[in-house]
Amino acid sequence: MNILAIRSPGVINNLTATSSLGLPIGLAYIVGAIRDLGDIQVIDPFSIGEKAPEISNYNKDVSIIGLTPDQILYYVKKAPEICLISSMFSMDWPITRTLINLIKTKYPKCLIIGGGEHFSAVTEYSFIDSSIDIIVTGEGEETIRELILCINDGNKLPINISGTVVRNPNNKDELIYNKPRKRIRNLDSIQKPAWDLFNVKPFLDNGVGSTSGNRKNFRPFPIIMTRGCPYECTFCSNPDMWGRKWSTRPPSDVINEMKEYINEYDATHFYSCDLTAIIKESWIIEFCNLLIKENLNITWGMPTGTRSEVLNLNVLKLLKESGCDDIDYAPESGSNFVLKSIKKKISKKAMLKSMKECNKLNMKTKANIILGFPEEKRRHIFETYLFAIRMAFAGIEDLAATPLAAYPGSKIFHDLYSKGEIKYSDDYFFGLSSQGSIDLSASYSKISTLELYIYKMGLFGVFYLVSFFLRPKRLWNLVNDLYHDREGTRLSAGILGILKNRNIRKRKKEFQVSTHF
Repeated sequence: MNILAIRSPGVINNLTATSSLGLPIGLAYIVGAIRDLGDIQVIDPFSIGEKAPEISNYNKDVSIIGLTPDQILYYVKKAPEICLISSMFSMDWPITRTLINLIKTKYPKCLIIGGGEHFSAVTEYSFIDSSIDIIVTGEGEETIRELILCINDGNKLPINISGTVVRNPNNKDELIYNKPRKRIRNLDSIQKPAWDLFNVKPFLDNGVGSTSGNRKNFRPFPIIMTRGCPYECTFCSNPDMWGRKWSTRPPSDVINEMKEYINEYDATHFYSCDLTAIIKESWIIEFCNLLIKENLNITWGMPTGTRSEVLNLNVLKLLKESGCDDIDYAPESGSNFVLKSIKKKISKKAMLKSMKECNKLNMKTKANIILGFPEEKRRHIFETYLFAIRMAFAGIEDLAATPLAAYPGSKIFHDLYSKGEIKYSDDYFFGLSSQGSIDLSASYSKISTLELYIYKMGLFGVFYLVSFFLRPKRLWNLVNDLYHDREGTRLSAGILGILKNRNIRKRKKEFQVSTHF
């Protein structure tokens, strides 16, 4: 059986200062689960040939990273009987939809199966808006294997597999919702990602990869140590994808996988793709001690953000000794009112203490802030300003401040959608890409879009002014990074991205021309 597995094309806002690409670890796990069930071709639009992915303009707001849908079809070697499409980010949907429809037009007998966080969160609309046949919801390894086995046994369109939603073959306008599949209990029983079927080495050779920062001889590789998250933050899509079960892999299993990638791909750094990597203190202590004992001469980090409950001084010392050089704290807000409303159960006092101890150990730290929650008022934003200043005093080196993106699958999205304040459209999906850019973003609070943008930029200014005043060496390091075209920090990466981004320069020129009239 010919199986085609594709990562969906990527979309970035045209005013994005930085973009962080990574290898498609979710799709690699899915392919690993079925690699013995057919002849599999993998197409990753970000990693074709020997060159780094190119960016092609799509419209005035967004561009496509890597291959376009037409170009993806060009690389298909054999007519697929099954096509798996992995889509993690809903901002990519309009382009993913085009790809699905092109595949169905060219290969009408091909069964198209979608999976990933987008499909789990936007299931019904994905069927309505495209010619997809089946959607796998939630954790996919066991479901996709059962699906392929059924198809191999002669069942052309299995309609009763747990963890799937299927377009009714007798009524194309009707969907068959099967019961959710239970989460996998033993993560060490899951087949390893099938990276040998992906074009990995050129991806790393070109300096592409999450957290790479254009550093020479830096080869970052994704790793999953845990799955799920027990918390229920209202802005997160985790509940629709994973539920609230948090599972861990045996630390030795994770480290053995690291060794494989060091030997096979010369990996020098590992970045955790976990939703919440550090919850159980005993687990992270065991992991760090084993990593120290192995002496692998690598670094690792948690760029997606983590909680701080167990990041006390002893644990932080172990993290540093084990090679951890990238910790992202995720307070999200400095307002107690907002933290309560979004169910972000943290202690700001404990987090600030952990930040200070990180700084004493000379560890790189970043923090993430979100502005514009529906219940948020101006006074709450000013409370976040004060907390950002306290984080600067605590030693946090970088800050990411973004407007709220009402992401499908989150409670906030469901609330806004039920009130009619959000409607599915290409503009909505593409608008999600503005979150990490210097473009204006939609506001879902009573604060206007422009005012929210001013607060975002002001928060950057206040934080970095205080940080540079307290630690002038950081300002010198920034100047040095810019002079040598080096992305040493999130700030230097952003500034270099702005200087290099032709779309930003063009938009600035258009603004200057318009203000003359």
